[in-house]
Amino acid sequence: PAAAFEAAPDRPGRAAFYPVLGPVGLVSTLAVTDAAPASGPFPLVVFSHGSAGSRVQAATLLEGLASHGYVVAAPDHTGDTLLDAAAGQTEPQVPMAVERSRDLSAVLDALTDPSCQVRDLVRSDQIATVGFSFGGLTSIVSSIGLLDAPADPRVRASVGLSAATSPLPAAWLAENRVPTLLLGGTRDTSIPLRLNAERAFGQLTSSRPRVLVTVADDTHNSFTDVCRQAALVRDRGIPAQVGTRIALTAAATCGPPMIDPVRAELLVQRATVAFLDWQLRGRADSGRFLTEQALGDPSTVKTRTVL
Repeated sequence: PAAAFEAAPDRPGRAAFYPVLGPVGLVSTLAVTDAAPASGPFPLVVFSHGSAGSRVQAATLLEGLASHGYVVAAPDHTGDTLLDAAAGQTEPQVPMAVERSRDLSAVLDALTDPSCQVRDLVRSDQIATVGFSFGGLTSIVSSIGLLDAPADPRVRASVGLSAATSPLPAAWLAENRVPTLLLGGTRDTSIPLRLNAERAFGQLTSSRPRVLVTVADDTHNSFTDVCRQAALVRDRGIPAQVGTRIALTAAATCGPPMIDPVRAELLVQRATVAFLDWQLRGRADSGRFLTEQALGDPSTVKTRTVL
């Protein structure tokens, strides 16, 4: 549900709040603030949002990961957020791609530092990156490095959701030696499946195992929470530029013939959790969930795996 808090949204015990802008955002139906953590340590996932997105762009997926025993961190990439775009203050994409890689490493530095309050909850040997769109590129190159941003050897697996990998040369993709999951949609006109996920799947020759999940009638933002955020555009606290961006994206994502948003959420959660359980936790049985039958109707989902 969409809501704007009148009081401070981070009061302990209250439902978690995912701000789109200031006090306007989504209220979780599952998570609460300052809940006592379960006994760790747990694998760590760092999420990278899409261009002109935000750290709460895929909150439903990240809640799903947390509910399956992952510590999840989701930074805003300053210079490439929804608010930056609405204000016309975005950074050029090439230097931004480098800064994004540094952002992920900075988050890993912070969460694995001995002085970090949650350090004991993190398994430093079980770290993955997950990214959407431009963030998918960020996730895929996290273990390779990009220009003067070095590779981060702590990353043990990467996931790209509608990942914008077409600018990456084949030789760079071939340097990725960590297991990789790619998800893409047949109706994605922004990041076309053939030029991105399918091409990357073929050229990630050193990534073993690698898995490609293709979802029929999935458009570019089907893996995000934009359909949940669409109701927020009527709130007076949302500037016209931000509201227009959300509304246009939702209009292209949330209705027929596109995939049902709830179904898309379930598919991406199932695939991502199964893949990371398989590769980070060593649960071989989890890999069996990455099949067309387990993920959904074979007419909707196609999978390819290279071991």
